[in-house]
Amino acid sequence: MNECVDGLMHSVDAKASKESSMNVYELLWSKVYFKIFVLLGVPFRRIDGMLKNIINAREEGKSNGSRGNVALLDILIDCEVKNGELVDVDAMLQEETLDSDRIIVKKIFPEEMVSQCTLYMLAGYETTSNALSYAIYELARHPEIQEKLRSEIMDYHKNEDEKPSYESVERMVYLDCVIRETLRLYPVASWVVNRRCMHTCTTGGFTIEKGMDVVVDVWSIHYNKDIWGPDADEFVPERFAEDQLHSLHPLAWIPFGAGPRRCIGERFALLEMKLTLTRLLRKYRILLNDRTEVPLELQEGMTNSPKNGVVLSLKLV
Repeated sequence: MNECVDGLMHSVDAKASKESSMNVYELLWSKVYFKIFVLLGVPFRRIDGMLKNIINAREEGKSNGSRGNVALLDILIDCEVKNGELVDVDAMLQEETLDSDRIIVKKIFPEEMVSQCTLYMLAGYETTSNALSYAIYELARHPEIQEKLRSEIMDYHKNEDEKPSYESVERMVYLDCVIRETLRLYPVASWVVNRRCMHTCTTGGFTIEKGMDVVVDVWSIHYNKDIWGPDADEFVPERFAEDQLHSLHPLAWIPFGAGPRRCIGERFALLEMKLTLTRLLRKYRILLNDRTEVPLELQEGMTNSPKNGVVLSLKLV
């Protein structure tokens, strides 16, 4: 499984880095690049077959009452239609005469479900690993912040054999601040924050035509000194402390986008980062070394990643 995802993600990201202005979904699914991936040995059929087996097993669990907790996949299964008419919801939403009280029911087909599962798997792969790289890089550069975070982690995990849990990491306030500040300085997937204008409108003196795509400049917002203060370029987790949040605009921090189309994997990504940092800092101290690049040189692709990687040292606590 890891080899499947590794080959697919690195192939896509390498190409996207060279043509970052291209629509990433066109890149993923165009016939030309599909052939390239096949030549590179990316096992699409294996991934497709694996996902179909998982979906079938979940459907069987639903039918015999052994499904357990409801997951995202279950929601997709509940929306599935085995046979039916395809509805173009986007076209319906753009109808000028669309009744606001009209209820649109969108069913998905089995092929769509497999495609959605593939996209969820890929979208959370490189993004989270890059975000974690940035987090440990900043912790290595700021040992006082690292020690403060380690102290909080040890307060919640006094027993050496105790494994971090969802409940324990969600209670750690400073850990949350560190991760949010990391994603402010390094919004790893800023290209996804875009929306299509449904009706012609004028805002800020600019006219936006119906059908036009609008991309939000996340980097400029995250580094805006009018929003974050004169130290906007610095790594300061305390700016996300609870007593500071009341003065923060709700759209000042948008690494996952905003609104009803906010990244569906946000909570999972944050949980992954919290669990990983907790396990890492309980055992190791993260240090800079002679090969650490300061400052990091970034490159744009499907994700914003360190061009030359992040090289650090680990020392047992």
